[in-house]
Order: sequence, then C-alpha cells, then structure tokens
Amino acid sequence: MMNLRIVVKYLIGLAVIAGSAGFILGHLGAWIPQFDVLAHFRPHFLSMMITGLITLLAPRHGLAFLMLGAAVTLGLHPLKAWIDHLPQGDRNSHAVHAGSVGSSQIKIISLNSWHRHSDHDKLISYLVDQNADIVILSEFGPNKRYLLDTLRSRYPHQTDCTRIWSCSMALLSKFEFSEQGADKPLRGRPSQVRATFRVRGQKLTVIGTHIYRPIDDLQRHRREMRELGEQVRNLTGAVVVAGDFNTTPWSDSFRLFRDESQLAHMDSYLPSWPALAPQLAIDHLFHSENVHVRSISTHSAMGSDHLPLVAHIELATPIAGSIKKLALP
Repeated sequence: MMNLRIVVKYLIGLAVIAGSAGFILGHLGAWIPQFDVLAHFRPHFLSMMITGLITLLAPRHGLAFLMLGAAVTLGLHPLKAWIDHLPQGDRNSHAVHAGSVGSSQIKIISLNSWHRHSDHDKLISYLVDQNADIVILSEFGPNKRYLLDTLRSRYPHQTDCTRIWSCSMALLSKFEFSEQGADKPLRGRPSQVRATFRVRGQKLTVIGTHIYRPIDDLQRHRREMRELGEQVRNLTGAVVVAGDFNTTPWSDSFRLFRDESQLAHMDSYLPSWPALAPQLAIDHLFHSENVHVRSISTHSAMGSDHLPLVAHIELATPIAGSIKKLALP
C-alpha cells in the first residue's frame, strides 16, 4: 500500500502544478479562445496554487493544509453568497409605487428559472413575495408558459418566447411597453426578450438574455456575446441588459461583451451557480452610464439551479412627470 506521505507529496505537487497551469493558461483566452473556459475558475486555481506552495513550507502537516485549502477553495464563493443573503432591511422600501412622485427607483429580478424546476408554486410565490417592477426569466419554456396567466394580474405587460424551447424567455412588467419583442437564437444573436418604457419622461430599454454555454460551443458563445454587444451599442436612452451570460468577470468573452456594448457592469461579484453552493458568477446586469445601480445582490436558492439576481436601479436625471404603472391587485 502506498505510503500516506507519498500520496500527500503527489497531491501537493498536483495542487501547485494544476493551480499554476490553470491560472496562467486562463489569462491566454484572448489569444487562444479554448483556454478562456479556464478563466472562469481563476480564483479556484489561484487558491489551489497558494495552498500547494504553503504546504511545501510545512510538509509535516501537508494533509491538514491540503484539506484546509480545499475547504477554502470551495467554500469562499458560497460564503460570499451567504453573506449577501443576510437581512439588509426592507429591500422593497425604495421601489417605485403606483402614483409615486418622490422616488424613481425600479426593482428588477433576473432569474434562470431552470427547465428542471418542477415546483412552479414555489417560483410563483417567490416572484409575488418579491414584488419587483420588472422580471426577466430564462429557461422559462413551454412547460411554464401557463404561469404567465397566473402572473398577469400583477404583471399585465409581458413579452416572451416561451413557446420555443430554444428561446424560453419572458419579460414581465408593471410598466406599460412602448416597444417590445422576443427573439430565438439566430445568426449569432442569442435568446432575448426586450421592452422599452417611458419612465419619468425618459426612455428605458431593458433586455433579458441567455447566452449559450461556452463549454458546449465556444465559438457560438463568443458570437452571441459580440452580436448582443453590437446590438446594444446602437440603442439610445437608458439601457439595462441582464440575464444568464454563462461567463465570469475573469473571462475574455466577458470583456468582449463589455467592450462591444460599451455598457458598465453592475460592479459586484455575485456567485450565482450552482445555487446550493455557488462557485461561479455567471448572472450579470450591465447598464448605460445614465443608469445608477443603487443596490444589487443575489437571493437564497428557491428551487432553481441559479440564484436570483435582484437589483434596484435609478435613472440618473429624472424629469417631471409620472410613471405609468398599474397599482398592485
């Protein structure tokens, strides 16, 4: 039987080599796109590398240090998500209410509701309880389409492509649309739902999207990021783009969309997948410079494999006028 010390030495070497290789190669995604997938795990590789190097300095306690390093590597992201979920007062206190003229904040929820999410009542209860102004749902396909009618009294303005499995998105709103649309993936453009509103006399366009996973088709993933970025760059007025981008802030595809769209990121690192022990921040909100993100966080798991992303936004320079929005039932 192999001596335990020898096994520990192999594990230390593996941690140093694998951590270093993954961390370095992940930086090469801009030149070798295939390596960009490694960039999503950059914090994990860095932790592995540091763990291995520290363990080399204390080989007598190698196994203990390796176990501690593994716990830190896999536990930091869920810990960050758990801290984000601690009570922070009434998250609805700044939301716009019907007839309000003293606040222009808008609450947006973006959620990959997961095709396998079978507890639809739990999903409905969550959305009703959160009482957001705008809701973006992906992986919301034909099996969930009937839920749109359930939510119609609260969200009378809806646009969706829920009849098509390859699209499976919906945008629900209390604000009346001036324009709306939904598109399935086509010629490099990703699944998306979009709507334009007049908020206090200003134009606001909200786009929900679900980008193809890079591990399934890297080139398609990058095409969709680029095409969506180019589309968004040509919009006027205030713009918000939110959804499941299937990419982390460390990746070159993330930078590709940010550069093409010329939008700002929500400026928060929020691990959102997998929901039970989040490891990757792949759900994002981007916005134009005339939109302020007052707060943004993830909420606790509610049956999906993603955590909900919840934001309060405000238009930068509201003008006199009222928001056309229905009162709650």
